[in-house]
Order: sequence, then structure tokens, then C-alpha cells
Amino acid sequence: MRADAVGVIGFCWGGGQSFRYAANTPALRAFVVCYGPSPRTEDLARIRVPGLGVYAENDARINGGLPDAVAALRAAGKNYQYTIYPGVGHGFLRSRDNPAVADTAWSAVIRFFQTRLVGKE
Repeated sequence: MRADAVGVIGFCWGGGQSFRYAANTPALRAFVVCYGPSPRTEDLARIRVPGLGVYAENDARINGGLPDAVAALRAAGKNYQYTIYPGVGHGFLRSRDNPAVADTAWSAVIRFFQTRLVGKE
């Protein structure tokens, strides 16, 4: 791993903090938001690094703000890929109610960090 390869990941409230950290830390290399709330849309324009979002289909409270956040990120030319995983609810990586979906999502997170922080495809 490179010494300057710093990434951040957060879950629930921590997912929102991951967004905020990315908006306020220019040296960051990558960030992951796992079913976390989006910050104010004007803050998203300050993000300088690629991000990955992991969301649950059955999570209306968090997903309600996602369209505005994604629109703001795209309008600002930011690289934020996200997936809304089917048939699961908030906290599905921890609860593992559907292990196949949780494993798929976690594999995507690992691949993202490997690509962005280690340089492996």
C-alpha cells in the first residue's frame, strides 16, 4: 500500500461522516458511504476523490435524499458510483439478513478500495 493512499468508509451515521470527510479532506484518495445520509448538496462540490455508495432498497429515510445528492455530484463532475441493493434494509452489511447480497456489496467495497488505494484491478 502507498503511504499517501488514505480512504474512509462509514456506516449509517458514519456513512454521512464519510461524505463530510471527503468534502473536507483534499488528501483523501477514496471514500465509501454505506447507507449514510448525504450532506448538504453545496458541500458535495468540494469532493475531489472518487466515491462508492452502498444503499439498501428498503431504506426510504436514507434513499429519500439520494437523488438530490447524486444530481449535485454529477452536476459538479464528481465520480460517485452507487448501488441500491435489492431486497435488503438499512444495516444489511451488519445484519446479514441476506448473506448473498451482503457478500456482493462487501466485495464491491473491497474492489473499489483495491483499485483506488492499492492500484489493483
